[in-house]
Amino acid sequence: PGFSTRDKANKFSGRGVGMNAVKEAVDSLGGSMSLKNKVGEGTTIFLHLPINLLIIKALLFQVGGEVHALPVEYIKETTRIDPSSIQTAGGSEVFITQEGPVAVIRPINIFGIGSAEVKGRYIKMIVLETEMSRGGMVVDRILGQQDVVIKGLPEIIRGMEGISGATVLGSGEIAFIW
Repeated sequence: PGFSTRDKANKFSGRGVGMNAVKEAVDSLGGSMSLKNKVGEGTTIFLHLPINLLIIKALLFQVGGEVHALPVEYIKETTRIDPSSIQTAGGSEVFITQEGPVAVIRPINIFGIGSAEVKGRYIKMIVLETEMSRGGMVVDRILGQQDVVIKGLPEIIRGMEGISGATVLGSGEIAFIW
């Protein structure tokens, strides 16, 4: 509070309360806020808000016998690649695209979920992209898009990295949202 980048206050800014008001609102929702800045490049503000009952468009996919979901906003594309196109770089698996190398994500390595098997000539992959990184998740089957209701996670698994919520599918099956 009290910090301002303006020399003079006007109707909308300059009193140093804007970010403090945002932080209080985020805190009241049970979220958190962080700042990252680099001299000469600017400041990035990260808002982390809890997911309670939110409806999102998700891509459902299957790995092993389990169905999972990814918000479509993080999906760059779905593709299939030849297994021989996966290379090792710096101890990690990658495949090369026109935009550069993409890390291969295998759900078995992250969560111990039954491995996606190569059935046929190609590996099915969902290419994800966020502000911070890109990766290609190996899956057994892509089931399609669906609007899903995100439900919060129980306390016991709430802090599990990579899982942001869960949804109940029409079949009654629970799908984790990555």
